[in-house]
Amino acid sequence: MSLPITHFLYLAFALLAIGLAGVLLRRSLLAVLAGLQLMLAAAVLLAAAYARHHGDAGGQVLALMLALVGLLELALAAALVVRAQTGSGHDWLSDWTRTPGAGGPR
Repeated sequence: MSLPITHFLYLAFALLAIGLAGVLLRRSLLAVLAGLQLMLAAAVLLAAAYARHHGDAGGQVLALMLALVGLLELALAAALVVRAQTGSGHDWLSDWTRTPGAGGPR
């Protein structure tokens, strides 16, 4: 049983709408980048649906390239967050490893 292409189009439209809302309505850098990732996932889904519908390998190659761009964007976002955290002078690692209620020195 094969799903019609409209199912993929509706899902891609929903992902695009949620991602666009996340980009426009959020102030946090991470939330904006998550919205961009959702919009990129919608583009990958559309390219894969095109390739499946037309039997063309070009859409699959495009979907792979878009997924790689998304991974690079995610790596860049992670590097920016780590850079921002380490540049503030606060020791975030000690906050993560400290157990609450242990009674140790702060």
